[in-house]
Amino acid sequence: MGKVIQFKPPRPAPKLVPRVRTGECPKCGHKMDVHVTHPNGAMSCAARGCLCRSNSPR
Repeated sequence: MGKVIQFKPPRPAPKLVPRVRTGECPKCGHKMDVHVTHPNGAMSCAARGCLCRSNSPR
């Protein structure tokens, strides 16, 4: 008999819940719909070259 190789089942990806966002970010001035909320509650701007980050959930 040979060895049996068992692979771990794939972990489901964390689901990001889209929120309706209007207006502009007070820190960087980009629209709020280009900001991403991470699973740990931090928010960052997805605009190219923008380094806006916030640790407080909105």
